[in-house]
Amino acid sequence: MRLQDVSKTYDLNSVSVNALVNISINVMEGEFIAILGPSGSGKSTLLHLIGALDLPTEGEIFINNIPVSIMRRNELAKLRQRIGFVFQNLNLVPRFTALQNVELAMTVQGDFSHRIRKQKALELLSFVGLSDRVKHKNNELSGGEQQRVAIARALGQEPFFLLLDEPTGNVDTTTRDELMSLIRKIHDAKGITTIMVTHDQEIAQKCERILHLVDGQIIDDTQNGEKMT
Repeated sequence: MRLQDVSKTYDLNSVSVNALVNISINVMEGEFIAILGPSGSGKSTLLHLIGALDLPTEGEIFINNIPVSIMRRNELAKLRQRIGFVFQNLNLVPRFTALQNVELAMTVQGDFSHRIRKQKALELLSFVGLSDRVKHKNNELSGGEQQRVAIARALGQEPFFLLLDEPTGNVDTTTRDELMSLIRKIHDAKGITTIMVTHDQEIAQKCERILHLVDGQIIDDTQNGEKMT
């Protein structure tokens, strides 16, 4: 993926707000990236653009050298099906069990029979450490467990991108470290390009590359401790 001179502006009460300003980055296959910055810096907006959930006001986003702006609605829909998104509010279905929530993503794709969907969902829940919680609903799961269900659901789409919006933001320190270990495990085991939004410097340091965002601009791009040029 490549972002070229990307800006995003919102109109709020007749006032233009620049959420992102002139962002240019290259994302290589298999990278593990943290988007680091304070609240209101544009982190989630950038993640939504990378996930093709929104389009830039200016500039262009390329996926495999194809401009996202020229994609038709059905092409964008197919693209989004191959992007695993873990939203900040998780968006789990409250009345569904953990198993049903994970199966739901595969149902939308329509590529698997019910038997295969259930088998894959059970495997994914086991992979994220929830093999004993598959029949539990949201109100029977802790915050960290709900986050794991959301991650398993995202993996059910067999994505080539895994995008996570503050996955460790609303949990205690122990759960935060456990979730980060799980995300690292997923990246290493499956080789999925992983991009994670965080305001936590300590968590960002566990990623291979850090994009430091302030006031909608990248002020620093560091990979393995070395600044990118």
